Amino acid sequence: MFTDLFSPVTLMLIVTGFLGGTCAGLLGLGGGVVMTPLCAIIYPLIGVDEDVLFKVIFGTNFLIILISTSISTYRYQRKNLILWRATFPLALSAVIGVLIGVFFVDRASNRLLEMFFGFFALIAGIRMFIKFEEVKNKEPVFSFPILALTGMISAIVGAFAGVGGGIVMIPVMILLLNFRTRNCPPTTNSVMIFTALASMIGYMIIGWENPLVPENSLGFVYVGAGLPLALGAVFGAPTGTWLNSRISTALLKKIFAVVLFIVFLKMVIF
Repeated sequence: MFTDLFSPVTLMLIVTGFLGGTCAGLLGLGGGVVMTPLCAIIYPLIGVDEDVLFKVIFGTNFLIILISTSISTYRYQRKNLILWRATFPLALSAVIGVLIGVFFVDRASNRLLEMFFGFFALIAGIRMFIKFEEVKNKEPVFSFPILALTGMISAIVGAFAGVGGGIVMIPVMILLLNFRTRNCPPTTNSVMIFTALASMIGYMIIGWENPLVPENSLGFVYVGAGLPLALGAVFGAPTGTWLNSRISTALLKKIFAVVLFIVFLKMVIF
Protein backbone atom coordinates (compact mmCIF):
# COMPACT_ATOMS: atom_id res chain seq x y z
CA MET A 1 0.00 0.00 0.00
CA PHE A 2 2.76 2.45 0.92
CA THR A 3 5.61 1.38 -1.35
CA ASP A 4 5.99 4.94 -2.64
CA LEU A 5 7.51 6.96 0.19
CA PHE A 6 6.64 10.21 -1.55
CA SER A 7 3.01 9.49 -2.38
CA PRO A 8 0.60 12.15 -1.02
CA VAL A 9 -1.10 9.75 1.43
CA THR A 10 2.20 8.45 2.79
CA LEU A 11 3.51 11.98 3.29
CA MET A 12 0.29 12.94 5.08
CA LEU A 13 0.71 9.98 7.43
CA ILE A 14 4.35 10.85 8.12
CA VAL A 15 3.40 14.44 8.97
CA THR A 16 0.55 13.18 11.18
CA GLY A 17 2.94 10.89 13.04
CA PHE A 18 5.41 13.76 13.45
CA LEU A 19 2.72 15.97 15.00
CA GLY A 20 1.58 13.17 17.29
CA GLY A 21 5.13 12.44 18.43
CA THR A 22 5.81 16.12 19.04
CA CYS A 23 2.64 16.38 21.13
CA ALA A 24 3.72 13.36 23.20
CA GLY A 25 7.13 14.81 23.94
CA LEU A 26 6.01 18.38 24.52
CA LEU A 27 2.77 18.07 26.50
CA GLY A 28 2.82 14.51 27.86
CA LEU A 29 -0.56 13.77 26.28
CA GLY A 30 0.42 10.85 24.10
CA GLY A 31 -0.20 11.59 20.44
CA GLY A 32 -3.64 10.19 19.78
CA VAL A 33 -5.42 13.47 20.45
CA VAL A 34 -3.60 14.94 17.42
CA MET A 35 -3.50 11.87 15.20
CA THR A 36 -7.15 10.75 15.52
CA PRO A 37 -8.88 13.65 13.70
CA LEU A 38 -6.23 13.62 10.96
CA CYS A 39 -6.39 9.85 10.51
CA ALA A 40 -10.21 10.08 10.38
CA ILE A 41 -9.67 12.05 7.16
CA ILE A 42 -6.78 9.99 5.76
CA TYR A 43 -7.87 6.41 6.49
CA PRO A 44 -11.06 6.45 4.37
CA LEU A 45 -8.86 7.54 1.44
CA ILE A 46 -6.95 4.26 1.70
CA GLY A 47 -10.01 2.06 2.01
CA VAL A 48 -10.64 1.65 5.74
CA ASP A 49 -14.27 0.63 6.25
CA GLU A 50 -16.33 3.24 8.12
CA ASP A 51 -17.84 0.59 10.42
CA VAL A 52 -14.42 -0.07 12.00
CA LEU A 53 -12.80 3.29 11.27
CA PHE A 54 -12.29 4.49 14.83
CA LYS A 55 -11.30 1.10 16.21
CA VAL A 56 -8.59 0.91 13.52
CA ILE A 57 -7.52 4.49 14.26
CA PHE A 58 -7.33 3.89 18.01
CA GLY A 59 -5.56 0.54 17.72
CA THR A 60 -2.97 1.97 15.33
CA ASN A 61 -2.56 5.09 17.48
CA PHE A 62 -1.26 2.95 20.32
CA LEU A 63 1.50 1.56 18.11
CA ILE A 64 2.66 5.12 17.44
CA ILE A 65 2.19 6.20 21.05
CA LEU A 66 4.33 3.24 22.15
CA ILE A 67 7.14 4.32 19.84
CA SER A 68 6.96 8.05 20.55
CA THR A 69 6.69 7.70 24.34
CA SER A 70 9.57 5.19 24.42
CA ILE A 71 11.80 7.69 22.64
CA SER A 72 10.62 10.58 24.82
CA THR A 73 11.09 8.54 27.99
CA TYR A 74 14.65 7.67 27.02
CA ARG A 75 15.48 11.33 26.45
CA TYR A 76 13.78 12.44 29.67
CA GLN A 77 15.58 9.74 31.65
CA ARG A 78 18.93 11.10 30.49
CA LYS A 79 17.91 14.37 32.17
CA ASN A 80 16.67 12.59 35.33
CA LEU A 81 13.19 14.11 35.04
CA ILE A 82 11.13 10.92 35.50
CA LEU A 83 9.69 10.08 38.93
CA TRP A 84 9.94 6.30 38.72
CA ARG A 85 8.40 5.86 42.16
CA ALA A 86 5.17 7.12 40.60
CA THR A 87 5.58 5.32 37.28
CA PHE A 88 5.26 1.76 38.53
CA PRO A 89 2.06 2.13 40.66
CA LEU A 90 0.47 4.12 37.84
CA ALA A 91 1.50 1.57 35.22
CA LEU A 92 0.39 -1.47 37.22
CA SER A 93 -3.14 -0.17 37.75
CA ALA A 94 -3.24 1.30 34.23
CA VAL A 95 -2.78 -2.13 32.64
CA ILE A 96 -5.88 -3.29 34.56
CA GLY A 97 -7.72 -0.19 33.35
CA VAL A 98 -6.74 -0.96 29.75
CA LEU A 99 -8.34 -4.41 30.00
CA ILE A 100 -11.57 -2.82 31.23
CA GLY A 101 -11.50 -0.13 28.53
CA VAL A 102 -10.83 -2.52 25.65
CA PHE A 103 -13.63 -4.81 26.88
CA PHE A 104 -16.14 -1.97 26.39
CA VAL A 105 -14.55 -0.78 23.14
CA ASP A 106 -15.17 -4.22 21.65
CA ARG A 107 -18.89 -3.70 22.23
CA ALA A 108 -19.10 -0.06 21.16
CA SER A 109 -20.30 1.25 17.81
CA ASN A 110 -18.12 3.37 15.56
CA ARG A 111 -20.39 6.39 16.14
CA LEU A 112 -20.19 6.05 19.92
CA LEU A 113 -16.39 5.98 19.78
CA GLU A 114 -16.39 9.01 17.48
CA MET A 115 -18.60 10.98 19.87
CA PHE A 116 -16.61 9.88 22.91
CA PHE A 117 -13.42 11.12 21.30
CA GLY A 118 -15.17 14.38 20.37
CA PHE A 119 -16.14 15.06 23.97
CA PHE A 120 -12.67 13.99 25.08
CA ALA A 121 -11.21 16.58 22.69
CA LEU A 122 -13.50 19.24 24.20
CA ILE A 123 -12.38 18.39 27.74
CA ALA A 124 -8.75 18.31 26.63
CA GLY A 125 -9.21 21.72 25.01
CA ILE A 126 -10.70 23.22 28.17
CA ARG A 127 -7.84 21.65 30.11
CA MET A 128 -5.37 23.62 27.97
CA PHE A 129 -6.76 26.91 29.36
CA ILE A 130 -6.38 25.80 32.98
CA LYS A 131 -3.05 26.45 34.62
CA PHE A 132 -2.40 24.09 37.48
CA GLU A 133 -0.09 25.80 39.96
CA GLU A 134 2.39 23.50 41.65
CA VAL A 135 2.76 23.80 45.41
CA LYS A 136 6.11 25.37 46.20
CA ASN A 137 8.52 23.92 48.76
CA LYS A 138 6.54 20.72 49.29
CA GLU A 139 7.86 17.22 48.78
CA PRO A 140 6.11 15.00 46.22
CA VAL A 141 3.58 12.58 47.70
CA PHE A 142 3.78 9.00 46.43
CA SER A 143 0.41 7.80 47.66
CA PHE A 144 -0.21 4.32 46.23
CA PRO A 145 -4.06 4.52 46.41
CA ILE A 146 -4.15 7.87 44.58
CA LEU A 147 -1.62 6.75 41.99
CA ALA A 148 -3.39 3.44 41.43
CA LEU A 149 -6.81 5.04 41.01
CA THR A 150 -5.36 7.68 38.68
CA GLY A 151 -3.63 5.06 36.56
CA MET A 152 -6.76 2.96 36.21
CA ILE A 153 -9.09 5.85 35.31
CA SER A 154 -6.64 7.35 32.84
CA ALA A 155 -6.14 3.98 31.15
CA ILE A 156 -9.89 3.33 30.80
CA VAL A 157 -10.38 6.77 29.26
CA GLY A 158 -7.31 6.33 27.08
CA ALA A 159 -8.34 2.92 25.75
CA PHE A 160 -11.80 4.27 24.89
CA ALA A 161 -10.44 7.41 23.18
CA GLY A 162 -7.28 6.07 21.57
CA VAL A 163 -5.01 8.33 23.63
CA GLY A 164 -2.36 7.94 26.29
CA GLY A 165 -4.25 9.25 29.35
CA GLY A 166 -1.95 12.10 30.33
CA ILE A 167 -4.90 14.50 30.51
CA VAL A 168 -6.07 12.65 33.64
CA MET A 169 -2.67 11.95 35.18
CA ILE A 170 -1.06 15.38 34.97
CA PRO A 171 -3.64 17.41 36.99
CA VAL A 172 -3.61 14.77 39.76
CA MET A 173 0.18 14.83 39.86
CA ILE A 174 0.26 18.61 40.27
CA LEU A 175 -2.79 19.24 42.47
CA LEU A 176 -2.84 16.20 44.78
CA LEU A 177 0.68 14.82 44.74
CA ASN A 178 2.73 18.05 44.67
CA PHE A 179 4.78 16.98 41.65
CA ARG A 180 6.74 19.69 39.90
CA THR A 181 5.16 20.60 36.58
CA ARG A 182 8.46 19.91 34.87
CA ASN A 183 8.36 16.26 36.03
CA CYS A 184 4.81 15.54 34.88
CA PRO A 185 5.17 15.06 31.09
CA PRO A 186 8.28 12.89 31.57
CA THR A 187 6.54 10.71 34.15
CA THR A 188 3.33 10.33 32.14
CA ASN A 189 5.44 9.39 29.12
CA SER A 190 7.05 6.57 31.10
CA VAL A 191 3.62 5.29 32.18
CA MET A 192 2.26 5.41 28.65
CA ILE A 193 4.87 2.90 27.47
CA PHE A 194 2.98 0.29 29.51
CA THR A 195 -0.52 1.49 28.71
CA ALA A 196 0.17 1.83 24.98
CA LEU A 197 1.63 -1.68 24.80
CA ALA A 198 -1.30 -3.20 26.70
CA SER A 199 -3.85 -1.22 24.66
CA MET A 200 -2.23 -2.19 21.36
CA ILE A 201 -2.31 -5.87 22.28
CA GLY A 202 -5.94 -5.52 23.35
CA TYR A 203 -6.93 -3.92 20.04
CA MET A 204 -5.09 -6.69 18.18
CA ILE A 205 -7.06 -9.34 20.05
CA ILE A 206 -10.55 -7.85 19.67
CA GLY A 207 -10.04 -7.17 15.96
CA TRP A 208 -8.17 -10.34 15.02
CA GLU A 209 -11.11 -12.10 13.31
CA ASN A 210 -12.97 -9.02 12.14
CA PRO A 211 -13.49 -9.30 8.36
CA LEU A 212 -13.61 -5.51 7.89
CA VAL A 213 -10.04 -4.74 8.98
CA PRO A 214 -7.80 -3.56 6.12
CA GLU A 215 -4.99 -5.62 4.62
CA ASN A 216 -1.63 -5.47 6.39
CA SER A 217 -3.34 -5.29 9.77
CA LEU A 218 -2.90 -7.16 13.03
CA GLY A 219 -6.42 -6.99 14.35
CA PHE A 220 -7.30 -3.30 14.64
CA VAL A 221 -3.64 -2.28 14.45
CA TYR A 222 -3.14 -1.14 10.84
CA VAL A 223 0.54 -1.82 10.31
CA GLY A 224 0.39 -0.59 6.71
CA ALA A 225 -0.52 2.90 7.90
CA GLY A 226 1.35 2.59 11.17
CA LEU A 227 4.80 2.40 9.58
CA PRO A 228 4.73 5.88 7.98
CA LEU A 229 3.04 7.24 11.11
CA ALA A 230 5.82 5.70 13.19
CA LEU A 231 8.46 7.20 10.90
CA GLY A 232 7.06 10.66 11.59
CA ALA A 233 6.77 9.95 15.33
CA VAL A 234 10.45 8.93 15.53
CA PHE A 235 11.39 12.48 14.55
CA GLY A 236 8.50 14.18 16.35
CA ALA A 237 9.11 12.73 19.83
CA PRO A 238 12.63 14.15 20.31
CA THR A 239 11.43 17.42 18.80
CA GLY A 240 8.75 17.61 21.51
CA THR A 241 11.15 16.89 24.36
CA TRP A 242 13.58 19.46 22.95
CA LEU A 243 10.83 22.09 22.80
CA ASN A 244 9.62 21.16 26.31
CA SER A 245 12.86 22.33 27.89
CA ARG A 246 13.35 25.44 25.77
CA ILE A 247 10.08 27.26 25.21
CA SER A 248 7.05 28.42 27.14
CA THR A 249 4.07 26.30 26.12
CA ALA A 250 1.35 28.77 27.22
CA LEU A 251 0.57 30.14 23.74
CA LEU A 252 0.93 26.73 22.15
CA LYS A 253 -1.62 25.29 24.56
CA LYS A 254 -4.15 28.01 23.70
CA ILE A 255 -3.74 27.35 19.97
CA PHE A 256 -4.03 23.64 20.62
CA ALA A 257 -7.23 24.23 22.63
CA VAL A 258 -8.88 26.02 19.70
CA VAL A 259 -7.95 23.15 17.39
CA LEU A 260 -9.42 20.63 19.83
CA PHE A 261 -12.66 22.61 20.04
CA ILE A 262 -12.93 22.47 16.24
CA VAL A 263 -12.32 18.71 16.45
CA PHE A 264 -15.17 18.45 18.96
CA LEU A 265 -17.54 20.27 16.62
CA LYS A 266 -16.52 18.04 13.71
CA MET A 267 -16.84 14.76 15.62
CA VAL A 268 -20.00 15.39 17.60
CA ILE A 269 -22.10 18.01 15.83
CA PHE A 270 -21.32 18.02 12.11
